[in-house]
Amino acid sequence: MKNDTKRICIAIVTVFILWCFTGPINRDVTKTKFFIRHYSGAVLFEQDKTMIQCQFSTVRVVKIGDKVNFYFAHEIPSLSEIVLEEHQDNALMNSDAVETNYIQLTNNKLEILYAVGNLKYTVYATRE
Repeated sequence: MKNDTKRICIAIVTVFILWCFTGPINRDVTKTKFFIRHYSGAVLFEQDKTMIQCQFSTVRVVKIGDKVNFYFAHEIPSLSEIVLEEHQDNALMNSDAVETNYIQLTNNKLEILYAVGNLKYTVYATRE
């Protein structure tokens, strides 16, 4: 009897943990306060005279509240705590977006044309 009760408790805890950690990952980016997603695609990074260009690279996106962090592969510096706001068509965009300096994030697509100081990022990626 004790073994059955123990197994049931372990199963309930496992289901709860899986629900807590995978539920926010699959929700709409504009509806959730927390998610982690991976996008893959073309990434171009420039800093002074250094340029890193990757046709197939990955970007890990972590959203907590209204701030989003972008972690790039290939030793490209991350973009941290970028404030994104809800925009049309279930997308998030930076509040100071202009044609040549914007970030757009949707469930399936990530576009970055962004400059911070002497760092320039260009990304066209889709969700993995």
